[in-house]
Amino acid sequence: MKQSEWALAWLFRIGPSHKLRRIIARMSEAMNRRQRRQKETKAKRRGATPPLAGSPREQKLLNQAVAHHQSGRLENAEAIYREVLGINPRNSYALYYAGIVALQTGRPEDAADLINRAVGIRPQGAEAHTSLAVALMTLGNVREAGRNFAMALEREPDAAFTNANLGRFHADHDDPDAAEPLLRRALEIDPDFHEALTELGALLNATYRAGDALPLLGKARARRPDSIKARSEHATALELSGRPEQALEELLAIVRDNPGDDKGHNNVGLILSRLNRFDDAILAYGEALKVNPDYNDVYSNRSLLRLAQGDFAGGWKDYLHRDTLGGIADTIQRDVLPQKLSGKRIALYRDQGLGDEIFFLRFAGKLKERGAIIAYNPDPKIAGMIGRLEFIDYFLLGNRPEEHYDLSISLGDLPYLLEITEPVDLPAPLEFSVLQHRDAEISEFLKTVGPPPYIGCTWRGGVQYRDRLSKMSPQKAMAKALRPINGSIIILQRNPRADEIQDLTDILGDRLHDASQYNDDLEGMLALLGRIDEYVCVSNTNTHLRAARGLASRVLIPLPPDYRWMQSGDQSPWFPGTPLYRETTETGWDDAFEKLGRDLIEAVGPR
Repeated sequence: MKQSEWALAWLFRIGPSHKLRRIIARMSEAMNRRQRRQKETKAKRRGATPPLAGSPREQKLLNQAVAHHQSGRLENAEAIYREVLGINPRNSYALYYAGIVALQTGRPEDAADLINRAVGIRPQGAEAHTSLAVALMTLGNVREAGRNFAMALEREPDAAFTNANLGRFHADHDDPDAAEPLLRRALEIDPDFHEALTELGALLNATYRAGDALPLLGKARARRPDSIKARSEHATALELSGRPEQALEELLAIVRDNPGDDKGHNNVGLILSRLNRFDDAILAYGEALKVNPDYNDVYSNRSLLRLAQGDFAGGWKDYLHRDTLGGIADTIQRDVLPQKLSGKRIALYRDQGLGDEIFFLRFAGKLKERGAIIAYNPDPKIAGMIGRLEFIDYFLLGNRPEEHYDLSISLGDLPYLLEITEPVDLPAPLEFSVLQHRDAEISEFLKTVGPPPYIGCTWRGGVQYRDRLSKMSPQKAMAKALRPINGSIIILQRNPRADEIQDLTDILGDRLHDASQYNDDLEGMLALLGRIDEYVCVSNTNTHLRAARGLASRVLIPLPPDYRWMQSGDQSPWFPGTPLYRETTETGWDDAFEKLGRDLIEAVGPR
C-alpha cells in the first residue's frame, strides 16, 4: 500500500471530523464585536498578534467549507479555506484543514507546510500531529514523522488511535518490540478497535506467532468483513499455523470479491508458491500484472519461480525489478552487454546480502573473459577474500557510480546482461583461497572440540521479520538425524538462541560444540568450513563459503525452495555434487531427515 493510501485508509475518515463544527461554534460563542475589539486592543498593547479565532465572516466561511469537506467536495472546501487564509493568513483552523485536503488529494508537501504552520501558530491536539506525521511519512521524512506520532501520543496518551498510530509506525519500520505494547495498549482502551486488532495480528504474524494472531484477526475480520487487510492477514495466520489450503481458499475469495486487487493476486501467488504449485503461482502473478503492470514486487516474486524452474531467460529479466538497488538504480547499465569489452572500465556494485554477493560474483569472471577492467565495492566482511580473486582489478571506495568508468553495473544484473540462459552456461562457484595462519588456528581449535569427524550444522537463515527471505528447518529433527552418527557436532548457526542450543544439547549431549562466533569472523569461518568433514545446513552465507573451498554441503530445502536449489531434484546445476534434502507438501520434513540420516551414516559411520 502506498503511504498516502496508508494515511487515508486509517487515519482519516472522509472530510474533517465533527470536532471542527464544535471548534467553530466555540469560536463564536459569547464573542460579540465589542468584546472582540477589546481583546484586539489589549493584544496590540502587549505587542501580540490579533486573536486567532477570526471574524464572523471567517467563521461563516469555515462553516461553508466544512459542509463541502464532509460531503466530499474537496475542491470547493479548499477554495473556501484559501479564501479564509486570504482574510487571515494566521487562521490555524483554515491552515490545518486545508492541509487535510492537500493530504487527501495526494499533495503531501503542501499538506506538511500547511499543517506545520497551523501547529506553529497555535498548540494543536493529537489529530494535527498525527496528520502532520502522515504527510512527513509520505515525503520520506521518517524521523520527523515518528516524532509527531509520539507528540500526538503525549497529547492524548489514553486515546486508542494515538497508541495505535505510533505502534503501526514502529511496526512498519521493523521495530516490533516498540510496536507491540502500543498496539496492545490501544486494545486495552478500545477492545473493538478494528485497525489495532488488524495491525497487532499482522505484527504477530510477522514475528511467527500466528497462533496468537488468529483470534485477533478473526475478530477484526468479523467486525469488518470488507477489510482486505484483515482477511489477508487472517489467511497469513492460517498458513503460518500449518493450514495453507485454508489460507489459499481465503485469498482466492478475496480476489473473487476484488478482482482489481493487485496485491490480492500477488498474495495468491505467494501462497501457491509455498504449496510448491509454481505454475499456478506464475499465473496468479500474471493476473496481478494485468491489474498493475508496474508492480515490481510481482516481477521479483515471479523471477524466483521462473529461475527455480530453469527458465533463466524469463527469470533474469524479471529479476531486474528487484527492490535492492537503492541509489544506483537510475545510473547503472541495464542493457545486454556486447561480447567484446576490451579495455572497458567497469564499476561493479553489490546490491544484496553476503550470500548473494558471493553467489553473483561468479559471473564477474565472465566480464574479465570479455576483456573488461573491473573495479568492485565489496562488503568489508569479505573484502580480503575478494581481494585475492584474480579477476578483480581494483576496489571502489564508495557505493555510488563514479563518472570516470565506462559502465556502472549492479552485480545482481550480470546474469541478464551476460545472457546466461542455459544450464551449460552457468559459471562454477567462486574459489576463495584461505589465509594460512587462519587455517593453522582452526586446526588447533578443532583439537579442543573433540575427535573427528567434524559435522557443522545450521538450521535457519535469512531475516525472520515481515516478508523478507527466511529459511528454517526444525532443529530438533536435525539433531535426531545427527544423533546416531559418528563424530563431533559443531554449531555454525548465526546468533543461535539459548532455547535452540538447549534443544540440541538435550539430544546430542556433550558432543555438541558452539562455534557460532565465527559468523562474525568470516576469514576464520572460511578456514573452518574447509576443515570440517560435513556441513548440514539451510542455504546461507556459509553454504557459499564452503562451495568457495571446493566442498559440498548437505542442504536442507524448505518450501518454497530458493531458486538456486531449483523446484525439484536431488542436485542443483548451480552447486554440482551438493546433495539436497527437501521439505514436501506430502510428508513435511520426515523423508528429508530420514534420507539425511542414512547418507550421513554412510559418509562418516555410526557411533
